[in-house]
Amino acid sequence: MPENNAPKNLFNNRGLTPHLTCFQICVLDSVGKTKRRGAEIREILESWGIKQSEQGFSAAMKTLERAGFIESGYAHSHVPMKRGTLREKFFERTRLGDKCFDQVQNFFETLRF
Repeated sequence: MPENNAPKNLFNNRGLTPHLTCFQICVLDSVGKTKRRGAEIREILESWGIKQSEQGFSAAMKTLERAGFIESGYAHSHVPMKRGTLREKFFERTRLGDKCFDQVQNFFETLRF
């Protein structure tokens, strides 16, 4: 069942498997159980043949974050720039995101012939 902070519309009517787009499932998979830079996530997705505009990627990440499936934060990089240091955004899957991804994975494993 979805936890309290997850919007109900992301889960089916019984709350057993989340309603996510293929892209969102791939994002959860690419984030994995470690902190990853947004650029790194996009590189992983592109290596799988999934291309998304920066705006589309940001919108998908915001949706997953609002649903409680991922968390984000900023870190300062040591890349010198004209105006200070570069801030990179990092993403990490939450417990709810892990649970959601596991449910999706289990669902697809039951479909194997």
